[in-house]
Amino acid sequence: MTIQYLFASLLLALSLTIQSQNIAVQSFQPLPNDLDARVHHPRRDQNGQIAAIIKIVTTQTGFDWEPDMSGIVAVERKTGEYWLWVPRGARRLTIKHDQLGILRNYEYPIPIEGASVYEMVLATGEVRILNNYRNFEATELNESLNKGKEVTITSAPSGAELRINNNLMGNTPWTGMLEYGSYNLRLQHNFEEVIETIAVIQGGKNRW
Repeated sequence: MTIQYLFASLLLALSLTIQSQNIAVQSFQPLPNDLDARVHHPRRDQNGQIAAIIKIVTTQTGFDWEPDMSGIVAVERKTGEYWLWVPRGARRLTIKHDQLGILRNYEYPIPIEGASVYEMVLATGEVRILNNYRNFEATELNESLNKGKEVTITSAPSGAELRINNNLMGNTPWTGMLEYGSYNLRLQHNFEEVIETIAVIQGGKNRW
């Protein structure tokens, strides 16, 4: 029997509180022995001076970087990190991401000197596309500080029977707290064809 309905989306959504953050700076430090800014990959700012490089360590992609009035000379995506060339005296950076949100006006804890290299380690949630089956899509937003997440499961039309690990949870829309781990999800609407997927709810790497 063919599917006569479409499950529009399965949203594994982070329940935000004032304390929770999807983007945070875990550490910021100079790399005095790194010669990339001065020797290997120098770039000059609008005043002709050699810019500093901030190496932003993150496994995520899709960021937008908004500088203070000093501007950004260049941005390059590298394996496991972004490189931002910024002028001497840069003071702040706003980090934006469509799924993870915004870290606004992060102030560098130490002065930025020209031709120097700095490392910024980001602690972020994860954005993972778990499945794309017909018009069924699962998106997970992770956050590194909690042991689990509030999950909302929806379907179109609503009223689909939902089973998680073969336990009957009720009908969609359904909201509940799930701990980090893997779950077998099964949705069925009016005895039509079943859609199944595996949802992996996973916390970010907590290095504190």
